[in-house]
Amino acid sequence: MIIGAGVAGLVTAKELVAQGKDVIVVDAATQVGGRVQTDEYKGFLLDRGFQVFIEAYPAVKRQLNYKALDLQSFLPGALVRAEGGFHTVADPFRRPQDLIKGLLAPIGSLADKVKVGLLRVQATTTPLRSVFVSKETDTLTHLTKTKGLSSEIVNRFFKPFYQGIYLAPLSQQSSRMFEFVFKMFSEGGISLPARGIRAVPEQLAASLPAGSVQLGVSAVCVGDGRVELSDGRVIAADAVVVATEEGAARKLIGQQLAQQRSTPLGGRGSTCLYYSFKGPAPIKEPLLILNGESAGLEAGDAASNSRSSSSSSNKSKVTTARKVVVGTKNSAITTASLPHKRPSSTSSLRPFTLSTQSSPPKIPVNNVVFLSSIAPSYAPPGQTLVSVTVVGIPKLPNAALDKTVRQQLGPWFGAASVEKEWELLRVYRIPYAQPKQIPPTGSSFVQPAEVSVKKDGKEGVKEGLFVAGDYRNTATLNGAFESGERAATAVLAHLKALGPGEKVFKGGSTSDGLDSSKTSSRINGSSSDSGGLSLPPSSSVVPSSTTPSPVGDPSVSSRQSPSSFRRPSSTPAREAVTAFSRFRQENERGRATIKRVVGSMRDQRGSPTVKRFREEERARRTPAMAEAAAERATAAAAQVMTPRQSSSSTLLNSVNVSSRFRRERIENGRER
Repeated sequence: MIIGAGVAGLVTAKELVAQGKDVIVVDAATQVGGRVQTDEYKGFLLDRGFQVFIEAYPAVKRQLNYKALDLQSFLPGALVRAEGGFHTVADPFRRPQDLIKGLLAPIGSLADKVKVGLLRVQATTTPLRSVFVSKETDTLTHLTKTKGLSSEIVNRFFKPFYQGIYLAPLSQQSSRMFEFVFKMFSEGGISLPARGIRAVPEQLAASLPAGSVQLGVSAVCVGDGRVELSDGRVIAADAVVVATEEGAARKLIGQQLAQQRSTPLGGRGSTCLYYSFKGPAPIKEPLLILNGESAGLEAGDAASNSRSSSSSSNKSKVTTARKVVVGTKNSAITTASLPHKRPSSTSSLRPFTLSTQSSPPKIPVNNVVFLSSIAPSYAPPGQTLVSVTVVGIPKLPNAALDKTVRQQLGPWFGAASVEKEWELLRVYRIPYAQPKQIPPTGSSFVQPAEVSVKKDGKEGVKEGLFVAGDYRNTATLNGAFESGERAATAVLAHLKALGPGEKVFKGGSTSDGLDSSKTSSRINGSSSDSGGLSLPPSSSVVPSSTTPSPVGDPSVSSRQSPSSFRRPSSTPAREAVTAFSRFRQENERGRATIKRVVGSMRDQRGSPTVKRFREEERARRTPAMAEAAAERATAAAAQVMTPRQSSSSTLLNSVNVSSRFRRERIENGRER
């Protein structure tokens, strides 16, 4: 049982299915992917926050088919806005034609550029395992003191580049993470899937069996190998994986997680504005554009990044100029039909406050991308899509934020064009874009997947409970994938240790859609059928008819009290629940079988299936079959008799007489 259909949960499910295990993945959202999402709006593809696909990530390469993603690549390097113009910073190893441009660019001294070249060579030759055991400091100290780079190249290139990745100042980023991502950029490119970043979780979900992902269903409580769902079902399983964000996981299993880390990491926020306009982009090269003029966290400030992922900051709102719709994602999305008009109501702007200043404070744009220049499929023909990223969550309302961004980008791309031709499509405010990992991290990058509990006064009791997510690894897509792989490995080891005769639960689900008895046996590798799931076969992703939780994490219901989960306290009571559950499941399965047979007989008269069904029915009426049935009845009667019942022979004779009478009826019917 996996709670959460983000990439970590989907990878866990994919790995378990590959080993022949039966899985169920539930998520309160209406789409798979967690924070890796793409919306379609007016023909544009809008990723929920600017996201790029780093092709060299090792875990991602193991799990995905890159060809099927139809990746659209950036050029290696970036354009840096500095001293009133755009300057190229390129990778001379992959773009030697840009070497002269890079050397002449006012982005650091010649000595700086030589050091960066040596840093690239070192990154490609350093084994990956050595990166995370190297001496750790913050990235700013690492670049200026350890590597000896000047403040000019750090402020104009590395600061906006890595702030866009980790959504925090360089002083709050680990040097190990810098070396890891720098190595990834040196060994591979960055790109965008043609269908948007959503193509990543969709490909993972497509690899799962039909019906194994149930959307619109949230977890209410987890414990004793059981999961209570928002639709009233209680699913029993030998292994439960909580693959949600850290805040949501702590609501479900906070006591267990607190034993490993007493305080949560919290989250870092990001704001993304999408604009569109007719005609070609002013920058035609498929490059990332960095703000090297004022790269800082002035208004997106560290205060917004230091927020923990509390329930108030995780509330999701989709706001327009006319209405407010409560959603299920951890992002506030603003659709602006009139780019210069302030929304009539300020209620949709919470938790951000209105500015009382006469002129809006300067909020530096961190980076800009003309997405349709990289992936034409992101925009309708003849249109250009622009992504503008501001690090953090500004306190300005959307109208003021839009005005400030236009004022800053006007000198870059032409004030008249930006002010009059650019249409604001949406503003995404994402309080929890990634977990906050501040150095020194120590071993916190890799947390164990299995969680132990305190039970009956004993510490470290393992009950088949596991966790996955990027907060258990590195705050990257690769970290989420690796966490999912590690969780699957731990689950397999747990199931192997149980053994075929030591299953924690052999049933116990009150679900009408899940045969938990088959799920338990399948998880332990003792079942070769495809049973365990009585779900629609048309798709591997099944939306639920239940309404998802309006706030908080998409995988967790707002009802979190463990006291609401009433479990049978004694073993006989649990066995009674299990027996009744099996009876209901067998009854439902029988009714479903009858419906399928009747439907096939109505729709396919004369088909081979119907003929075979009729032949089997006639075979059951033969004397041989009747005799076999009589023998089974005799054996069953003999088993239920006790020594006190001296009338057993009379009962057996009655069975034999009944069998002879049945045979005579069959033979007489044939003669007639």
